[in-house]
Amino acid sequence: MSVKFKRYITGPIQVNTYLVYDDDSREAIVIDVGGESLRIAKDISDLNLNLKGIYNTHGHFDHVFGAKELQDITGCAFYVNKNDFIFVENLLSQLNLYGLEPKNPPKITESIDENTELFLGDNKVKILETPGHTPGGICFLVGDMLFSGDTLFLESIGRTDLPGGNYQLLSSSIREKLFVLPDNINVFPGHDDATNIAHEKKYNMMV
Repeated sequence: MSVKFKRYITGPIQVNTYLVYDDDSREAIVIDVGGESLRIAKDISDLNLNLKGIYNTHGHFDHVFGAKELQDITGCAFYVNKNDFIFVENLLSQLNLYGLEPKNPPKITESIDENTELFLGDNKVKILETPGHTPGGICFLVGDMLFSGDTLFLESIGRTDLPGGNYQLLSSSIREKLFVLPDNINVFPGHDDATNIAHEKKYNMMV
């Protein structure tokens, strides 16, 4: 498979932002822009990539913090599940609540869900709806790589004590959508270190 990615640790809460691209077609997406927009835009230019858009796993402020800046630089589209539109649209309120620098939200292009067709060259990017951390939480699966946002972490899961969170729903999402994937699927979460499905099925006590 010709899909590659670069990880950036971005923003005030150290979000994992991913630039994912097909080495043959040069088509690319960015997942969860927490910051470092200038650096990401430069890499897109230096790698001669065609950016198809910013695709968000969910709408929490730390994953949207740098999205408008990258959107302004590149003119790209911004996609998130409709159930998280409210979080993106209320970015300023979220930032104010945590005493963080104000940022305007990106312009939402349209909603994405499991019926959305997304390809990087000939490589299908499968969208999995995994609500629980937020109502509109999703993951992106391409080849043996799962970009899990704040749904699944190394021996942990996303918080469910924030507005819109639901532990039972998140646990069901992980068991029914992620733990049915092959054991060799590598998991690249929205924070901290990578893991894989086999490890999480054996050692994740929070699901």
